[in-house]
Amino acid sequence: VDLRFCSTVGDLNKLWGALRSGKLVKVATYNQMQKAEGAAMHMSPTDATAQYGLAMSLNSEDAHRRVGQHGSLYGYSGSLYDFPEDQLTITVLSNTEGQNAYAITRALAREILGLTAMPGGGGGAANVKALDDIALTTPDRAALDGTYFLKALHIGVDLHDSYQQYVRTFRVFDENGRLMIQTLGEGPERLLKQADGGFARRSAPRAKISFVMDGGKATTMKIESASLPLSGARVGKGDPATFHLAR
Repeated sequence: VDLRFCSTVGDLNKLWGALRSGKLVKVATYNQMQKAEGAAMHMSPTDATAQYGLAMSLNSEDAHRRVGQHGSLYGYSGSLYDFPEDQLTITVLSNTEGQNAYAITRALAREILGLTAMPGGGGGAANVKALDDIALTTPDRAALDGTYFLKALHIGVDLHDSYQQYVRTFRVFDENGRLMIQTLGEGPERLLKQADGGFARRSAPRAKISFVMDGGKATTMKIESASLPLSGARVGKGDPATFHLAR
């Protein structure tokens, strides 16, 4: 079941309190939700503590057990995690592009619990090289115009196999002489031509974007990333009507 609803952090905290206290479901049911069985006991080959209960992610920050859930869709992201032994619940909601509610939740938890900060890995802005912005001609921009329906090519070992069903709709269009890209449910941003012939956007600078051309027009769009590369065909023009109706 794909359940979506609008809420506030205050109301979500009340909902969690009702769930945890036995007001919403029986205590036995709540306890069962925190137990993983079968394949759900090994959700990630790179994280032995990652498990999945009944609609609930089970994991830890170092030795601090946490239960809850997080997700994102169309420019919104949300995260609610409870640390039962620490009497700590953190709820984060975001409707701002580029914000990761789950990462914010983890960072807050680690600060409150006195743990070391999350490693930057390769995700910090300081580790991203400056993007090129090579000028495009009007015909160049027109050749890429279109609405594209992208699906997952394959999924990385750090993602659950449900991502096989992941699909996103994008449109590429010319806005007053600037090549733009927009993900369905999010705002548009610049699509920047790179020296290697590909494209990139500042909201996800490591994801290389490329196009397959045929007869001087783009027919396929690809987004390369380690965990979730996407590819899909052009399904129509890059105008708003086509974009919002594309499937």
